[in-house]
Amino acid sequence: MTAFHLVRDVLRRRRTFASGMIRRLLFFSTLFVLAYLSATFSTNAQSASPTPATSPTASDETGQEMNQVVVTAVPPADQIVPTARPINSVFGQDMSVIDTPRSVNVITRAQLEDRQIFSVQDLGQFSSGTYTPAEYGLDGIPYIRGIYAELFQNGQREIFYRNSVVPSFNQMESMDILKGPGTAVYGPSGGGLGGYVNFITKEPQFDGFHETLETTIGDYATGGQSWGHYEWTVDSTGPLIPGQLAYRLSYEGTDGTTYYRNTRDDKEDIYGALTWIPNPALEVQFFGQYYTIRDNEVNGFNHPTQDLIDNQQYVRGTNFGPFTTITPTGVEPIYAFDSLNGPSDSARGTKLTLQMITTLTISPSIKIVNYQMYEHLVSQKYELYGYDEYVPGVSLYDTRTELHLDYDFSLFGGNIENHDIAGAGGRLQWGTTYSDFSIEPYAAYDLLADPDTFNISYPLGNNPLKYGPGGIFGGYQVKGTPFSAGINDSKFFTAGGTGDYHVYDIGIFYQHQTNWTKWLSTIVGVRGDYVEGETHLPASQLVNYYGPDDDSAARVFNFSVFTGLTLKPTPDSAFYLAYDRTNGFQGDANFGGLIVYASNTDASGHNHSVNSGVLSNLSELYEGGYKVTLLKQALYFNIDGFYQTRYESVTSPTGGKAQVQSRGVEIDLDYQPDKHLSITSNFTYLLANYHQVQPYEQTGDYLDVYPTNYVVDGKNGTGIGSPTFTTFAKGNYSLPGTPKIYFNEYLIYKFSNGFGIGLGPQVTGPQKANVSGTLTIPAQFTWNAEIFYRQPRWEVQVNFFNFTDQHNFTVIDPTFTGNDAILEQMPFHVSVSLKFKF
Repeated sequence: MTAFHLVRDVLRRRRTFASGMIRRLLFFSTLFVLAYLSATFSTNAQSASPTPATSPTASDETGQEMNQVVVTAVPPADQIVPTARPINSVFGQDMSVIDTPRSVNVITRAQLEDRQIFSVQDLGQFSSGTYTPAEYGLDGIPYIRGIYAELFQNGQREIFYRNSVVPSFNQMESMDILKGPGTAVYGPSGGGLGGYVNFITKEPQFDGFHETLETTIGDYATGGQSWGHYEWTVDSTGPLIPGQLAYRLSYEGTDGTTYYRNTRDDKEDIYGALTWIPNPALEVQFFGQYYTIRDNEVNGFNHPTQDLIDNQQYVRGTNFGPFTTITPTGVEPIYAFDSLNGPSDSARGTKLTLQMITTLTISPSIKIVNYQMYEHLVSQKYELYGYDEYVPGVSLYDTRTELHLDYDFSLFGGNIENHDIAGAGGRLQWGTTYSDFSIEPYAAYDLLADPDTFNISYPLGNNPLKYGPGGIFGGYQVKGTPFSAGINDSKFFTAGGTGDYHVYDIGIFYQHQTNWTKWLSTIVGVRGDYVEGETHLPASQLVNYYGPDDDSAARVFNFSVFTGLTLKPTPDSAFYLAYDRTNGFQGDANFGGLIVYASNTDASGHNHSVNSGVLSNLSELYEGGYKVTLLKQALYFNIDGFYQTRYESVTSPTGGKAQVQSRGVEIDLDYQPDKHLSITSNFTYLLANYHQVQPYEQTGDYLDVYPTNYVVDGKNGTGIGSPTFTTFAKGNYSLPGTPKIYFNEYLIYKFSNGFGIGLGPQVTGPQKANVSGTLTIPAQFTWNAEIFYRQPRWEVQVNFFNFTDQHNFTVIDPTFTGNDAILEQMPFHVSVSLKFKF
């Protein structure tokens, strides 16, 4: 989409809104330009010799005690101990992880490549508190402490979506994972208050030209199903003008199928970056990425039973319409690849991200930083089991300007260090989305039958008034497309996902850090956000729809407070306490708009219109911990305890908000004494539950799909049929799909001759597979390993995943499909990677 078309689209849809909003956002940019011009004139007398580019995480000359440690025996790219570099992903300023009063994990790209992990579902292998179930096989965001989290790029929040366009890792150099809601500078987060993963992107290098070629070939798998899968990456960087301008260009592609039948994994991704240093006072960084992807949802097995989870025994059979039981025809073993995927299923998407960060250093103690980001996302998805998604476009423009000020004052004869960040930002998101999940008849298919015979029109029956477009279970078709929207003449079945919306947020913030002594520091931040949103049903785009153009709107001023205290008994250890009380906007679970309902008041009497509070979702965090680095910075240890609550917006027909309470203990340990040995491990104990909530599942009991004369797991079927659209009684329910205990450990040893090995387990405790807990996933483990041979110019690596061939399971959406579907993860499989450096 060109800039002209983008502006024309916005002006056509909301000319008054857009012009007013743009004036507000450009105001902050104007202030930045004026400050830049002033500083440019003041630096004319300075030396014109540019300095090499610095990383966004490089330490500033602020006088703050950083405790930055460089493990000289380990190359920087291979370091895993988080004290090896300062981080600014938490409070917006460079701080040692020891001095940061929050639980945060640092992950390098080398760690991900070692273990061939490039999915948010697997980030828990590196970070305590992070465990992500399969979101229909297309994980768009991680779960942190049992709560949705978010993705950031270089300190700016991306578009929130659960499982549409899988995030790319091509641009990523390293990442920081923050547990709990954001801070004053970065904001209290939106759709995901559990925390965030901040991608720190690859940067241009000024020290010479470097090229890397890498390819991965896979995969062989046990269980009767291997597949062809190829990945390749070309990465190039170097100076264009020595000392002033450098570039980075990276291309990544994938081509092939996946382990699960009728699925693809095709991607084209190009990432570019420029760093420009016109004078010593100014640095401009530009990052751009465009990628397109074609893949599939993976729904796993229907007809879930405990026998299926424990013994891979599948009950065969189909039904002849929704709300009926199946006719069982036998029980047979089933392989994990026999998932509920039709031959024509497809999920396609594109994403464009543009970002610019400008840093103006006025003096050693004053600087101004401006962030600009634009994103545009398109998604199209069709799944046999009954889901349509059509997103012609969702766009985001985000800007933030920060003033950093460092100063000292004397108190009681001592020198007190202070570090202030103040600023303002604006965030505008708009788009049109359609999705239809009015009815998803999971039980209708026999997965051991020929998938070419799967046809949703057969199990839905032949009554066009009931199942056709606009009928009780048939959404209206979107004009000019094969997709439908989840709306019909009688009722909205889609609680969200269809709407033409805009949401904007104008925020101001102030953060003050005081280092009272070498052993005591405090940090306090406040933030105010004015949030306004509106959405309406795109009625004119629905074929033969003559109903009302329903809409919802809301506006609110959110106020948030962030505090932290750090007590350092030694320079290399710290106790800390943190308290956050944040209000953040959480819209629809996909793409973040307000939720459209057929009426402003639902059957429970809950108002969804203006000032209904859907824009203000309170989260409170209490956290305390201890961090220490020992053995000459070779070992890092962190232990923390937390209690966090958050409310989520209305997403089900029950109305009201759902409160989640999470509390637990997290432990992280990293050990790297030299360039040969590294150990990464983490442990989590988590209690997470819904508090006084009416949960909802498409089918209320997994036994509902079986007739009363059929025995499953030693119990008779209920004969009720499926789906049943069940709302449970109000109460406290532990979160399904979230184990109480999970831990990971991984050891890598590199011999002097270039050979090396890696080995480690992932362990999860028992977890509920549905809301009621009648289906449970037992404790399970996965062993992964690698062998490699590395030389200065080339490398070869073989990864062995789940090499003990365990039958492990995960949920896909337990508060909706807990009694309808469950996913068996991949068996033992192997991949081979080659890398060449020039």
